[in-house]
Amino acid sequence: MTTVLAVERIGTSSMTFRFEVWGEETDGRPRGLSASGGYTVVHVPRREGRGSAPWPAEWIGALTSDAEPGGDGDREA
Repeated sequence: MTTVLAVERIGTSSMTFRFEVWGEETDGRPRGLSASGGYTVVHVPRREGRGSAPWPAEWIGALTSDAEPGGDGDREA
């Protein structure tokens, strides 16, 4: 089984992921898509109130495809 997970959208305090789960070839059947979907998560820091807060800049930098290895991550997504 193979799972593919991708960041679809990064908002100010939310992030949406897409996923696919692929079954491998077995018993003469070709490899096929078993499941797909998406989910959204919201950043709620422990130390602050109960509401959402913007993602830390270093998280955005690490998750964006144009992030350079060893970069400081201080860029807008």
